[in-house]
Amino acid sequence: MIDTKALREKILDLAMRGKLVPQDRNDEPASELLKRIKAEKEDLIKQKKIKRDKNETEIFRGDDGLHYEKFADGTVREVEVPYELPEGWEWTNIGSISLISSFESTKGQEIPIGSWVVELEDIEKETGQLLKRTTAQSSNDYKSNKYRFNSGTVLYGKLRPYLQKVILADRKGFCTTEIFPVKLSSGFIPELLYHLLFSKRIIEEINTSTYGVNLPRVNPTFFKSLMIPLPPFQEQQRIIDEINLGLVELRNIDKNQSDLKSLATQLKEKVLDVAMKGKLVPQDPNDEPVSVLLEKIRAEKQKLFEEGKLKKKDLEEITVVKGDDNAYYGKESTAVGKKIDLHYLRPNNWYTSRLKSMVITIPTKRYQIKQSEIRTSGKFPVISQSANIIEGFSDRKDKVLQLHDSLVIFGDHTRNVKLVSESFIVGADGVKILKAIYSNPEFLKLQLEHALQYVKDRGYARHYSYLEKEWISTPNVTLQNQIIDKVSQIDEAVNSFSQY
Repeated sequence: MIDTKALREKILDLAMRGKLVPQDRNDEPASELLKRIKAEKEDLIKQKKIKRDKNETEIFRGDDGLHYEKFADGTVREVEVPYELPEGWEWTNIGSISLISSFESTKGQEIPIGSWVVELEDIEKETGQLLKRTTAQSSNDYKSNKYRFNSGTVLYGKLRPYLQKVILADRKGFCTTEIFPVKLSSGFIPELLYHLLFSKRIIEEINTSTYGVNLPRVNPTFFKSLMIPLPPFQEQQRIIDEINLGLVELRNIDKNQSDLKSLATQLKEKVLDVAMKGKLVPQDPNDEPVSVLLEKIRAEKQKLFEEGKLKKKDLEEITVVKGDDNAYYGKESTAVGKKIDLHYLRPNNWYTSRLKSMVITIPTKRYQIKQSEIRTSGKFPVISQSANIIEGFSDRKDKVLQLHDSLVIFGDHTRNVKLVSESFIVGADGVKILKAIYSNPEFLKLQLEHALQYVKDRGYARHYSYLEKEWISTPNVTLQNQIIDKVSQIDEAVNSFSQY
């Protein structure tokens, strides 16, 4: 698979270093552009259209070729620039080329009906795309103050900046005060700043400067002080055009890869469906009947009960029987209970039961550590409910769950299913640890993945209480192993195909 995120970062890095498009010696140098931008701001201050920013600083190159920062009180200090720029470019900061100090606030009740109002949730993270366009329907829609902005304003989400919620406004409107509306001077094309705010250097600098632990925000003074490269005005548009061409290609690649991934997922689900219906590997008519299989399962459950690993109620069985109406019913002892939905026909010599009767759920509390305790290295792996096999590491020996057999991990919130074969520490709430009864743990994992196809996705709500009630069918161990091998072979082939 092509790493389009890395390619996007490379395109933006080349653009900001002046290496994406060739320079034209006939372009007016950025130093002259800075002079005009400064004169424009002074003129607006004289006209009292904006206020002078007392915290604004100015980056300039001295006669010695070094860079300096001049503060409002006249003091000057030498600054280190991130990298060297091409001839005709200059280093500046966001505050010098913008009017970010002039936020125009409007009471929520005074927003005109039909006006575009931007909230943070309207912006897709990391992509710079608008998810939805919301307009004010009445004067009571908004209670809090909003910032007013015009078309061409860069809207930057200051809350949780790691989400990279940035858009370029294509019309006037209002936005939450958790967004900086960055209006630029006429010498800097807004679309270039929009792209620049997605560059890796800027993202890293902002994320290391935030304040607030649970709700990190960007300090406006720091944001204005961010050093950015200023190309000649004519070159700015050439850079924008080249970036947009590259991003269009990357979006096409993303779509193709997403389609391929979706196809691979569908194929794997189909293979799993065929496997659980007993049609993936040949069924041997000489295989032991379900009555023999059931006795083996009963024997293992009895052994677990005597060891104190199962309760007496766990020995109770519900047998699936077919009624005269060809429907299936759950039979407990001698009484035939309610009609049940099996979703599909099961092989006659497989044992059908609810999922919860074929697993032991291991309590997690004594093995769990806090999210903040997870480290990038350590003696013991930490397992959570994310898609990652290992979430991190810890040295907490007192929290280790010692394994003798493989276990299945189910993410109660995330629906992720994992097979774990080494001792580990639990890293989050919502982790369900399941030990198979009679089944090969890897086959239990396949059973869970298949049963999930019939459990409604409830977002981040819990799912196991629904999953454990699903009906699964279990064949003898020999057939389990054959199915595991076949599914593994097909998955490997599908994975190889989807990498292209």
